[in-house]
Amino acid sequence: MTRIYLYILLLLSQILFAQEKDSTLVALEKIVTEAPNDSLKVEAYLELGDFQLRRDFNSVSSYLNEALKIIDAPTNNYDTGLQKAKVIQQFGLVYRKRANYSEALRMYYKALPIFEKYKDSIGLASSYHNIGSVLVYQKEYEKVKKNIRKAISINTKLKRARSMGLNYSMLASAYRKATDNDSILYLYKKAEACYKKANYEEGSYQIFSNMSLYHVR
Repeated sequence: MTRIYLYILLLLSQILFAQEKDSTLVALEKIVTEAPNDSLKVEAYLELGDFQLRRDFNSVSSYLNEALKIIDAPTNNYDTGLQKAKVIQQFGLVYRKRANYSEALRMYYKALPIFEKYKDSIGLASSYHNIGSVLVYQKEYEKVKKNIRKAISINTKLKRARSMGLNYSMLASAYRKATDNDSILYLYKKAEACYKKANYEEGSYQIFSNMSLYHVR
């Protein structure tokens, strides 16, 4: 019954999400077309990429390449450094979804010092989390823990509850794959508490699923 209930909840959330998808995509594409300057246009391409990463990630590279054309244009008269780091990091996400983990890591490590230069805390936290998420696949569990803890530290200071939930969930995955059972449920519960604080229901459902699977192993 628990699995059936979970399946129904996930199905309902997917139906509601699909209804919102088309209108959001149209709105973002309109922003790209009507952006009054290059900086805002690049931001719109980044938003489009972020939106499509979870839906149609094969389209993301085209958005990022369009953003790079603007960023690298010789006529640019604004500081594009931080935007370029965001583009590089998003390319890393695309490579990760394609299971090209070495290239994903290369992108993340390339973006990291740029975020450091600009003292962009959100970018740094995302970089550490993304690096950790790839290192899980490479079975570098101690490195995963080190990077994810850095992300947690930053997100805690910024009070980014949803991001903290993602961090704790990823940390739980590292402990689970390393068969360190004592910490797994504690970390899942930490993630669940963060998601509830952020009112992120999709994340709560995922934690519920993970904990259920853990209990029936």
